[in-house]
Amino acid sequence: MTFTFKHVVISGSTQGFEGTSATINALTDVLTNDMGWSLVDDRRTQPGNVSLADTHKVVLSTDGEIGSFPTWYLTLASGINATVNSNNLGLHISNAYDVGTHNVPASGVQVPIVRTGIGAILPVFATNGHFNLWVSGDKDGVVIVWDANNSLSHLKLGRSRHFLNDDLEPFGLYYGYVTNLSPVDSNMASIVGNPAIGLVPTGQSGLITVGLSSSNEPRSGLGEVEPSFAILPLIHVATNGSNKRGAIGVATNIWTVAPSSSDSGSVTGTILTSRTSGRKYLVFANTGQSLALRIG
Repeated sequence: MTFTFKHVVISGSTQGFEGTSATINALTDVLTNDMGWSLVDDRRTQPGNVSLADTHKVVLSTDGEIGSFPTWYLTLASGINATVNSNNLGLHISNAYDVGTHNVPASGVQVPIVRTGIGAILPVFATNGHFNLWVSGDKDGVVIVWDANNSLSHLKLGRSRHFLNDDLEPFGLYYGYVTNLSPVDSNMASIVGNPAIGLVPTGQSGLITVGLSSSNEPRSGLGEVEPSFAILPLIHVATNGSNKRGAIGVATNIWTVAPSSSDSGSVTGTILTSRTSGRKYLVFANTGQSLALRIG
């Protein structure tokens, strides 16, 4: 299906539309009905449970926009315990899923493995408050921004457009959550390699980019010119602490906006239009490099 951008409002004052459960419902609707993901296992009638297999959750799958990549799975679950409308949303990515057991089989790889503790990445929403969700992406990758608890956070997940052939890198999956708007992330979960291995925080995989500076300003020496912003890709890397293991590929449907060295920073709500493709991007400002979502 085609690329989708959608703005969703979660209403804390309307019963059935509050908290994590409403967020799961909203994301499921956008990913399946608008982006074309498949609904694999719907356990939303289940109460919350400490077991990830038995809890209130949805499992979605995708084989990518061209439909020829290996299928991978996204689990959206109630938070860190049995409470359905807790503040936390549990997200897990895996390269396999068993509908019969409602779990990832022993032959599969899932990250994060657990709901809490080492490796867990749990976005924080609001149990009863109003907040917005901005959802951008397709069957290759999704970025979500929200403004719960009077602060902006975002998460990104997807299959990177990897640099190696499918035999060496069949998946190249990543998932990261940040309590701010910096698209650069050194604390992510990934599934990489063949045979696949799971990389979990802290510091085993991330997204990196190179912004503009006085040393690589393309308009240096031209005098006074109009403000210009570079919409730059982010590279998915596997790391070992500070030592890079390798570049996996280009992250999908997420960009960073970097002003040139002589221009001022971005402003949240700014819409930038690419001079080359004509695509439009919504900017969420951050100190230094800012997050950009494609909106059209």
